Amino acid sequence: MTENLHENHGKKENPVAAYFKSAFEEFSKVTWPTKEQAALLTGIVVGVSLILAILVGVLDLGFSQGYKYLLDNAPTPAPSYTVDPNSIDVTTAPADTSGTPADTSSTTPTK
Repeated sequence: MTENLHENHGKKENPVAAYFKSAFEEFSKVTWPTKEQAALLTGIVVGVSLILAILVGVLDLGFSQGYKYLLDNAPTPAPSYTVDPNSIDVTTAPADTSGTPADTSSTTPTK
């Protein structure tokens, strides 16, 4: 920071400009790959990506076919019975809705 003050005769450098200046200085220090190296590394990335895509596709197909097989060969559930509402006898006495507990003393067995 003090170098920037000396270079600009006491004026402060814009922080955004200082950031980009520093970034470009760092880019000049980078050892960039050659065209051949870049092509080789790109090919490796594409090849590994294709292999993984095929592997995931095969696994997905296998799991979906296995799931379909299990569903097609699952035992059939017992038939469900439906009750015809017209066949229900509703002539019995209604339940006690008074909120008082029922008297159970007469229903207890005696010795």
